[in-house]
Amino acid sequence: MRSLRAAVMGAAGVVCAACALLAGCQSAPLAPPDVANSPTGGLGLLLWYAKVPTNQYQYFKLSDDGKIEFSGGMTALNRKFDWTGKVTPEQGKAIRDAVDQTGWLSAENPARDAGETPLAEIELFADGKTRRFKISGPDPEVQKVVDALQMVTNQRFQQFMQRLPEAGQQRK
Repeated sequence: MRSLRAAVMGAAGVVCAACALLAGCQSAPLAPPDVANSPTGGLGLLLWYAKVPTNQYQYFKLSDDGKIEFSGGMTALNRKFDWTGKVTPEQGKAIRDAVDQTGWLSAENPARDAGETPLAEIELFADGKTRRFKISGPDPEVQKVVDALQMVTNQRFQQFMQRLPEAGQQRK
């Protein structure tokens, strides 16, 4: 009888520990940061975006100091970066505005499951705290944030564009 009671108590302890662990995995809302000397107002984010059926992957990391990292394709699938840049204050504000419009910082539960793809895994950083969640299925808010990030990361092509000859008169 004692061994049965010990087993039940042990199992109850494991269940309680698992519940506490799961509760700890849920991230609470974050207060919108307001840091004047940060191009993003003190917000950082990590966004992994996958369109699995078409094998399209993008991985973005924006630090509150304006450093941005990016990769696409297999590098993004493996969650590594192959390009680093810096956002201007205007670009940082545009990204921050896009994130603020989603309500992800303060929403009780920003995670959504509206389908299998695309899939966005998002982490927001503010004031030393992190908020993690996933959004699956087509989502205009995710697309708006991805578009704002892409506007910045497209500057990686500028070195190649500057090498191209200027357009001139064409021969007939």
